[in-house]
Amino acid sequence: MTVETRKTFIGTILVGLIEKTNDAKVMKAITRMVEEWVKWKGAAAVAAPSLREKSILLVKLMQYVEKRFPDDLELNAHFLDLINYVYRDENLKMTELSMKLEPAFLAGLRCPQPHIRAKFFEVFDSSVRRRIYDRMLYIICTQNWEHIGQHFWIKQCLELLLVTCVSNSQIRLSNSKYLLPNITAVINWAGSEERKSFVIFSNVKEESADGFSDSLDPEKEDVLDMDLDSSSNQKDDLTKNVPNRHRALGQIVSKQSEFLELARRVRTEQLVVAAAQLAHMDDALAHHMWLRLAPALWAAFDERQLATITSEIVPFIISGIHVIQRDQPLSALNTFVEALARCNPPVAIKPSMMKYLGKTHNLWHRMTLNLEQMAIDQASGRTVREALEIYDYDVETTTPTEILDSLSDMYELLQEEDMWSGLWLKHARYRETNVAIAYEQQGFFEQAQAAYDVAMVKLKQEYSTNPSSFNMNKECNLWTQHWLKCAKELNQWDSLLDLGLSRTARDPFLILESSWRNPNWPTMKDALTEVEFSSPKELGKLCSNELELGSIVL
Repeated sequence: MTVETRKTFIGTILVGLIEKTNDAKVMKAITRMVEEWVKWKGAAAVAAPSLREKSILLVKLMQYVEKRFPDDLELNAHFLDLINYVYRDENLKMTELSMKLEPAFLAGLRCPQPHIRAKFFEVFDSSVRRRIYDRMLYIICTQNWEHIGQHFWIKQCLELLLVTCVSNSQIRLSNSKYLLPNITAVINWAGSEERKSFVIFSNVKEESADGFSDSLDPEKEDVLDMDLDSSSNQKDDLTKNVPNRHRALGQIVSKQSEFLELARRVRTEQLVVAAAQLAHMDDALAHHMWLRLAPALWAAFDERQLATITSEIVPFIISGIHVIQRDQPLSALNTFVEALARCNPPVAIKPSMMKYLGKTHNLWHRMTLNLEQMAIDQASGRTVREALEIYDYDVETTTPTEILDSLSDMYELLQEEDMWSGLWLKHARYRETNVAIAYEQQGFFEQAQAAYDVAMVKLKQEYSTNPSSFNMNKECNLWTQHWLKCAKELNQWDSLLDLGLSRTARDPFLILESSWRNPNWPTMKDALTEVEFSSPKELGKLCSNELELGSIVL
């Protein structure tokens, strides 16, 4: 076909079919057609679509195959095989296709079909040097996990790190106390008469042992499948008939020897590959494996490697690419941060960043515990570990006020009022703040409001000529917010409305709430216009509904 005809066929017909068809047969036919074009290397390659046209079709297929036909395993497998071919072909993998098809490649890494997933991981494994340090940097610096969506990508990280083990080493127990003694070792604990009896009944002929070694089947897996029928008749026969006892003892020894021989042939690679495949089947298992593996690997890094990883890991965990994970029951970022909390030496994260992680990624309790530990370290005089100075600029230090302010915000957001009150009672600068918080905690809002008024007047008197300290900002905000809270509890809506209207910077939200309680509908309508203009549509719509409800009531 001519160039113009081909462009029309691909850009209009094929792309239109991919975007609109709901028939799996049509999508399979298009996939086969694209596969032939991608793999064609004959003399007539000039007549085939250009690389740009192939990339358009592959990207469209990537966007709609899994989205529209998630349950069609055959279609998904066919498309993923095509993607795998692109990443294995020496010519195609160096083109723009490898970059544009990265979401499809990650879809292959999370494919529920193990044989397809293994093909993609083989390419993934070969693209990164088999060193723990390099692969950890690849996880936090190079790979963009946003393309994998809401998938629990800790599974891919686990497999990428586990395969770096020494593949031909023998499996051993980490603790020798769990080893069981063999049969002959137990005999040494017996008395002399029992040992003599064992020698009599365990005189196994050499030729039977030779015959056993010749018949050893390396593929045999049921070496421990023994007939354990313990009927009384068999017991009597074994007790009375010495040859039967002799033969049964020989079978036990042979079975144990065969099991030990097969266990000796198991290598590390077999175990870690099996463990990685199990992790793909269960998110909770992958979560616990990462919590055990990551701290152990962290302790193995030297100081230079830790400095490099630490400098990159904080920007990684606060990156916006993880926002898509925040609604998941088991978030990959939550698992990653939880493992970091167990690492030694710990990773230094600024209190403001901890507050962001806690609010955005549902890490409330973990970040609160970290902030509490930072506050305890500051109070006891232990130096909080800061980020290593690997750049030319000076590293900012974390002040105790910054830690306590972030911790108080977390307590307030968690509605831990007692913890919040206790924290402020310890580090508030003004005595009036402590008095007001104590009154408010007991429900004496009028006295608490008066104490907040006294604190504000005292601040104005002290800093009438000189600027106030920046550290006072948080405490001043506390006075303002809790004075408003006390006024609302005391139903002082007229005062609140006057305050909202008289402020230098109008507070439309306070005006809106106060005019609703009065009610003052014209003022509320003006405030609602400001809220709709400067706030999300959902909030503006909610306020509009309240106004309509008020109008109906009137």
